[in-house]
Amino acid sequence: MYSVTNDETQTRSFSRVKWWPDLAILSIVCGLFLFSHIGAVSFLDPDEGMYGSIAREMAEKGDWVTPHFNGVRYLAKPPLQFWLSALTIAAFGPSEWSVRLWSALPAFGVVLLIWRIGANLYGQSAGLIAGIVFATSVGAFVYTRVTMPDFLLVFALTLTMFGFIRYQCLAVESQWPGDAVNHHSSMTFYSLLFWLGMALGVLSKGLIGIIFPIIILGFYLLLGATSSQWAKFTREPRRSGISPLVFRYSLFARPAGLLLFLGVTVPWHVVAAWKNPGFFNYYILDNQLLRFFNSRGYVEDDVPMGTFAFLAVTFVWFFPWSLFLPAAIREVIPKWSTPNFPAGGGQSVIHDSKKLTAKKESANEASRLLIGAWALGVLLFFTLSRSKLEYYGLPAFPALSIMVGATWARALQGIGHKTAEASRPGADWDHGQSPERSVTPVCLRRCLGGGTVACGLVGLSLLIAGNLLEPQTVIAGFGQLNGYYRTLVDQGVDLPINSIRPLFSFLGGVGMALVVGLPLSYFLFSRNRLISFVVLVAISGAIAWQVHRLNFVLESHQSTLPISQGLLARIGPGDRIVHEGSLDYSAGLPFYTGHQVSILNGTRGALDFGSRYREVQHLFLKNTDFHRLWKGSQRIFLVTGLMSKESVIEGLPHDKVILVDKYGTRRLYTNKPLK
Repeated sequence: MYSVTNDETQTRSFSRVKWWPDLAILSIVCGLFLFSHIGAVSFLDPDEGMYGSIAREMAEKGDWVTPHFNGVRYLAKPPLQFWLSALTIAAFGPSEWSVRLWSALPAFGVVLLIWRIGANLYGQSAGLIAGIVFATSVGAFVYTRVTMPDFLLVFALTLTMFGFIRYQCLAVESQWPGDAVNHHSSMTFYSLLFWLGMALGVLSKGLIGIIFPIIILGFYLLLGATSSQWAKFTREPRRSGISPLVFRYSLFARPAGLLLFLGVTVPWHVVAAWKNPGFFNYYILDNQLLRFFNSRGYVEDDVPMGTFAFLAVTFVWFFPWSLFLPAAIREVIPKWSTPNFPAGGGQSVIHDSKKLTAKKESANEASRLLIGAWALGVLLFFTLSRSKLEYYGLPAFPALSIMVGATWARALQGIGHKTAEASRPGADWDHGQSPERSVTPVCLRRCLGGGTVACGLVGLSLLIAGNLLEPQTVIAGFGQLNGYYRTLVDQGVDLPINSIRPLFSFLGGVGMALVVGLPLSYFLFSRNRLISFVVLVAISGAIAWQVHRLNFVLESHQSTLPISQGLLARIGPGDRIVHEGSLDYSAGLPFYTGHQVSILNGTRGALDFGSRYREVQHLFLKNTDFHRLWKGSQRIFLVTGLMSKESVIEGLPHDKVILVDKYGTRRLYTNKPLK
């Protein structure tokens, strides 16, 4: 006899319950983890200062088609991040928070979408917990404080999947006589969300915005094809309640959605190609297709990660919730429970509420399989790619959060309720739950126990041996989490921090959170799982706070704000700023000074393609050009991060070189005495 499970009851009643308490909780959590202090640290180069400089220049000069970095065309990325940042700069002025806002706001949007997806598929509490899981992961905290377009991509992909899932469920319900008209407008709306999500993904990160949905839906079909029950659903849509092939292709064939996608994505690409010769060859072929194989013609200094390192770092960024992924995998395995109703029976049978409930549940189970295909598709794509960085796993986090949120929701439903059978030693079944569902707390406890042991050893190592680490060991460790330090290791550069002593408190704080927090959460799990969950959130907050403190240590090296302030205090009309080496490593100079910077021996990197346009070639200097400029009547300020013996300063007359000041690892020189 078919019975409605607790999940189904929660799913069907979601629209009838009060939604504002969940929204209030998510807003508070996101306020603490995603929005707090996003402007406290100045831009950390490379990349952050460049994105800020591009947005500021776009807001000031009004060219919304061709992004410019330091006056040079920058066509490596689509413009959505720059458009949004330029709008907030125009409204509130240039600042770190007005640019980083467009990492935090999309992340908050992802939390809301995860909440709704989880609530529809697994129940209201699962949606709430899934949103909290995403917001409190270490990676979400770290990268909402970094100016980057990746969270726009994550939001776009989540919106695409949300639209598809809702369309799929409504397509099942619309098979019933009388329901097709009722659901038509809603299906149209969600199909438009599906296409809009892909369009925003393309404008955020390029072709990956449409490649990801295709890969995910491809895996969805492939995984579903292995199920005999899925095959039955495909062959018998009326009887079993789901026809994936029919409604999927009808979604892709809807002209309104396709027109929306083309209307959002095509105009900028066409106008940008018209105004910038060579655009498609660089933007599409080199920067996106050849990047996948790490064989670009325009070489950058990025050092890609190996497959194992990429998966390990993805595990770190999803911490502490990555500990529960082994238990959460079962949440994406469909538990087909649709009964075989006899054919015929007239309208009374067709409208039988149990049949409709069964059909809705079958759609939910199919959508749960889509969550697994989502996580698998993203991670496998970058596993196969030869060009992957430490944050490329972020688009999989929404799916992983939904899986973990559903698992924890099952465990929390039985707090304080156990049957007599469950009271015996070794038993941990929730009251009123079937054995198949009640195994969830056991799996979670085992994951938490294993994580407590492993992370406890890591934490003890940080507490005991943290102050014994050598600088090169520290920079190698940072290199696994940050591409900039990986580049320094590849170039054989020493740790660019005067002393590693400030890092000891960071390592000790992380070690203490692991050694104390995880055992406490494990101890509380069998007594009060809700408090155990809250302790895990607190662990994430403690680690996030240590990361926040670490950014202030790195700021003196990676930020150009101090040297920019030194320049603004001394520069006068007609003076010229020259940066030695690629401007990528001091990309915040144009943002903080508001001046255009000449570049000495620095065409490699982000400005390589743009430097080939004739109108900016005067900005790129060789040694002979610089020597002539330095000896002239114009005051020149030289910013360099190179050691004296490696710098152009070594070849200049010593009486013509005046060291103005040192700012971290950068030095500021001038050729004229200062008043």
